[in-house]
Amino acid sequence: MSGSLLPHGYPMIGALSASEAELAIVKPARNEGVDFTPEAIAAIVSATPGYPYFLQE
Repeated sequence: MSGSLLPHGYPMIGALSASEAELAIVKPARNEGVDFTPEAIAAIVSATPGYPYFLQE
């Protein structure tokens, strides 16, 4: 992810790396007692190209 700032000081948010996207999926789910299979994680990362908005959908 880039450390660039947009006008008004907002950070630029781009696509996450595959490992960052996996962590963004797995960690909150595990906190709620939910586990994903490796195949499900790969499918989510592939379908969302690492964009945080789509990972949250």
